[in-house]
Amino acid sequence: MNIVYTRYFQKSKVFLYPLLGIKKGYKHVPKNTYVIWDKFYNESDRRLIALYEHKNDIEYKVFINKVIKPLHAYNKIYKISDNKDLILFDMSIFKYDYDCFIDGRFSQMSRESKRKIENYFTSVGKISKYISSFLNPENFHDDYAEAFNVNQDLIEDVYEVCSKPDIDKETFKGKTIEDPFDLDNISISLVKTKTNEQK
Repeated sequence: MNIVYTRYFQKSKVFLYPLLGIKKGYKHVPKNTYVIWDKFYNESDRRLIALYEHKNDIEYKVFINKVIKPLHAYNKIYKISDNKDLILFDMSIFKYDYDCFIDGRFSQMSRESKRKIENYFTSVGKISKYISSFLNPENFHDDYAEAFNVNQDLIEDVYEVCSKPDIDKETFKGKTIEDPFDLDNISISLVKTKTNEQK
């Protein structure tokens, strides 16, 4: 069975997006996902950043209000343009799995998260086999050894068969209409000043 996949793919879209619990079948899916927002959020903030393109119609608004906003991980929406939104999800509730993702330890993600990921891709043909090999590499070490024509012990020593996320590709570098930290910075500054005066 040819289960070796070597091209880069947006890993946050495969390993993190399914954890949100959004069922397959919705018309609106992210054009792309990221874990870093350049100059605003980094890996330690544990965010999933989803870029949505839409027609700004009733159907999209219903999707946002009925599907996105009720999610426990939902954080905030930032508008990029009339038909593009950046939606932030706080993945701190998946702290262990998020950290495994950042480190490229996909096989060590929790059993529940693995189940969500595999269920999300279960009907996507060959892709589901790739996903299974990424999450459960011990079952596919012999296939990878044969594909790369190396000793199986070498594959077993590495253990993971999927490369770590490419941080540059997982970084959103665009701009939104509003600065996400304008108000936050003012609030933080006032709190710090008050604290210092009290001392």
